[in-house]
Amino acid sequence: MNSDYAISSALTNYSNLSEIVLSYDIACQYSVNFAERFRNSSSLDVPDVKITFLVPKFHLAAHKEDCRFRYSFNHQHGVGRTDGEGIERFWSTHNFLSGSTSKMSPEFRIDTLNLHFSNWNRRKSHQMCRLFLLSRRVQYSETTSSPLPV
Repeated sequence: MNSDYAISSALTNYSNLSEIVLSYDIACQYSVNFAERFRNSSSLDVPDVKITFLVPKFHLAAHKEDCRFRYSFNHQHGVGRTDGEGIERFWSTHNFLSGSTSKMSPEFRIDTLNLHFSNWNRRKSHQMCRLFLLSRRVQYSETTSSPLPV
């Protein structure tokens, strides 16, 4: 039910979408009664969007053979080379917080997590800027022999 609520909330904020891909470790099971759960709940808004359920590539190997084909990013049109594991990379760097935040009050826990997540976003933004500037420098050096203007 928590996943249903999160998806319902997210999709109401993006009502202009016509299609969405949901990557979930157990998408093969989660998708089975998805529409019915939404229709039978008064607290969930039924999304008016085509939803494609896929299993992240790392988790797919543990699934049955039928799941491996039907829920694979490799066989889905429009997802490029996405692996569906983006959120796993985010959480893996924050797992260490669980020990200390479990002892905190709800308010302090939220503040602590917000600080860590904000710092993650700031570092990610800075890294993206550095990579962008580096790629521009490489492109410039490949097209001219003069030094990069400052």
